[in-house]
Amino acid sequence: MVFLIWVIGVLSVASLLLREAIRLARVAFGASVVQQSSCRELVREVSHALALTRRVRLMRNSHASVLGTWGTLRPRVLLPRESESWSNERMRVVLGHELAHVKRNDWLIQIIAETSRAIYWFNPLFWIACTQLRRESEHACDDAAMNRGGSLAIDGPTYAGHVLDLARTLKHSGQPASAALAMASISNLERRLIAMLNPSLNRRITGKKTVVIVALLALGLTLPLAAMQSSESVQTQVSEPVLIAAAVTPPQPPTATLAAQVVTPPSTLSINPSMEATGQISGKVYDPTKALVPGVQVGITRQSTGSTIRTFTNESGSFAFPSLPPGTYSMKVSLNGFKDSLASAIEVRQGQEVQVEVNLRVGGPAVAVDITASSVNGCDGLIGTIKTDGTRFTAADCPLPGSFPERRTPPQRSVVQPDDILIVSSSPFPAVQVQPQPVGRRPPIRVGGDLQGGTLTYHPNPAYPAEARLAGIQGFVVLDAAINEDGTVRSVGVVDSSNSIFENPSIDVVRKWIFKPTLLNKEPTATTATITLNYSLAVTR
Repeated sequence: MVFLIWVIGVLSVASLLLREAIRLARVAFGASVVQQSSCRELVREVSHALALTRRVRLMRNSHASVLGTWGTLRPRVLLPRESESWSNERMRVVLGHELAHVKRNDWLIQIIAETSRAIYWFNPLFWIACTQLRRESEHACDDAAMNRGGSLAIDGPTYAGHVLDLARTLKHSGQPASAALAMASISNLERRLIAMLNPSLNRRITGKKTVVIVALLALGLTLPLAAMQSSESVQTQVSEPVLIAAAVTPPQPPTATLAAQVVTPPSTLSINPSMEATGQISGKVYDPTKALVPGVQVGITRQSTGSTIRTFTNESGSFAFPSLPPGTYSMKVSLNGFKDSLASAIEVRQGQEVQVEVNLRVGGPAVAVDITASSVNGCDGLIGTIKTDGTRFTAADCPLPGSFPERRTPPQRSVVQPDDILIVSSSPFPAVQVQPQPVGRRPPIRVGGDLQGGTLTYHPNPAYPAEARLAGIQGFVVLDAAINEDGTVRSVGVVDSSNSIFENPSIDVVRKWIFKPTLLNKEPTATTATITLNYSLAVTR
C-alpha cells in the first residue's frame, strides 16, 4: 500500500514536469533560427565576455511571447516575438542573462533537481530546495549580466528597468516553468529588483578554490554528525521521528501584507545605521484613472549632498524610503509612456513620516520629420508655384538676397516643470501594533498603468515654402499637438521656430495627421505629442 502511494506521487509530480516539457517542445517546434547578423554578433560578443565556448543557437517564435533557455550540449535561447523591435541594449541585457545560465549549466542542474523532487515528493526539503535553487540561479545570472566588463557593463537601475519591462510584457505569456529557465519570471521579481538596486552587494563570481574549501568544510561538518546520528539511532528510535518531522517542517509562505512591503536597499546616502532619529517618505502611485500602478521607478535626492536612492512600487502601487536622515529631498517618479512627476522640496524631520500621492499623466509621443527640397537659383524655377498665403508666385515676389534671417538649429530647451507630487501628510511614526488578520477575502486592488498605442499612422509632409527655397532658408518648427481619443489631432500650437515662414504650412499639415489611439488600461484616452519638423535644402549641381 505504501509503495502504491509512492508510485502515484512520483507519477503525479513527473506529469507536471512532462507537461512543461511538451509546452516547451510546441513553442520550440514553431521557432526559427534568428538570422540577423547584428544578433549573431551580440551572441559572440556576450559569449566572449562570459568565456563561454559552447555554440548557442538563437531562436524566435513569431507567434509566441516566450523567453527562455534550455539544453546543455546544444543550448538554445528562445526569444519572444517582441524581440524584433528590441534595442541593442535590451538584447545585450537578455543575452547576458540567458548565456550566463548556459555557462553555469543551470538547465541540467534544474532538471536533476526536478527529477529528485519527483522521486522524493514526500519530503518537503526537496520542494524547498528546488524553489530556492531556481531563485539563486536567477540572482547569480543577474549578477553575471551586470558584472561584465568594458563596454558590456550595465548599472543596476538600467538593468532593473529592462527586467521590469520584460516582466510586464511577458506576464501572460504562459512560460514553461520547469522545462526552461525564464529571465522574466515574476515569482521572485521583487527580491531580484531589490538586489539589482543594492550597490553594496558583492557580485563577483565565486572562484573554484573557494568552492572546494566550502565543500570540504561541509563534509567535515556533516560526516561526524552522520556518524553520531547512526550511533544514537538504536537508543532513540522513539524520539527520532519527532525530531526529524520538526526539522523538515517547511516554512509558512509570506502573507500578502509582507509581500506588499518595499525594502529599500542601502545606497550612497551614507545613512548611519546607529542613527535612531530618522524620518521616512512613503506613498502610492496612481494613473489618470485612479488605478494603482506597480513597477514605477521612484527616486529621491538629498539636496544637501546630491546623493540619490531609487526603488520601485510594489504590486499594490506603494513605495517607502525608511530610515532617512532629516533634511530636504527632491523626488522624481518615472514610467515609460508617462510624463515624469516631480517634487522639488520634501521636508523630512526626525520621527516624522511624509506621505505623498503621485498622479501620473500620459506622455504623448515625440515625432521628428525631415522635409527636404532642392535649392533654387533665381526666380525662374518658382514662377507659377503656390506661396504660403495661397497665391501664385510671380517675378515681383522675388526677394532680394539676404532679406531672410539665417537658419538656426533647434535649441536644447530646458523646460521648468512645476511640482505635481502631492504631499498628503507629515505625521509622527505610528506606534508599533500587531495588526489582526482580516476575516474573509480582502477587496481586490485595481491595478493600472497599462499604456499602449500612440504611434503615428498617417502623416503627409508639408511642402517646402517657395519663398524659403528661393532665399535658401533652412530651419525648423516645434509644435505641440493635442490628440483626441480616436487619434485625430484636435489642436496645434507653435512651441518654437527658426523662421515664421515655416509655421503656417506645418500647422496646416499636422492638423491632418492621424495617430493610433492611445489605450490606458484598454480604454482610449486623450494625449499630446511634441512634433519637430526640420526643413533642409539639397544643393543642386
